[in-house]
Amino acid sequence: MHPAAIREMAKMFAAASKFGIRFLLTTHSDFLLEQFNNLLKLGSLKRKKGGEKDIALTPDDISVYLFRRCKRANGFEIVPVEVTRNGLNTEHFAEVLREMNNEYVDYEERAEEEGQL
Repeated sequence: MHPAAIREMAKMFAAASKFGIRFLLTTHSDFLLEQFNNLLKLGSLKRKKGGEKDIALTPDDISVYLFRRCKRANGFEIVPVEVTRNGLNTEHFAEVLREMNNEYVDYEERAEEEGQL
């Protein structure tokens, strides 16, 4: 799905939640999580413009869980992600991004050693 559509979808979920509709979502989308961050930050503002109050979220409106591999349990563990009025604690996700970036740097250095650059 296009990132712009994902952002609009997050706003739709937020608006529908104001009517008591609950959702269970699964995602790997950074865009969806970041848009929820934006809507949480919007919810922390005292003054909202136009229809912003219809999509603003508070920490009571949303719960996020990370499913992480767990060797000792031979499966997965479910870890709550901290939600504040400033957004989601995305350190778990940032850690994976750092690992991916480090992996790329390693491959780039190896390519240079092999004379490919």
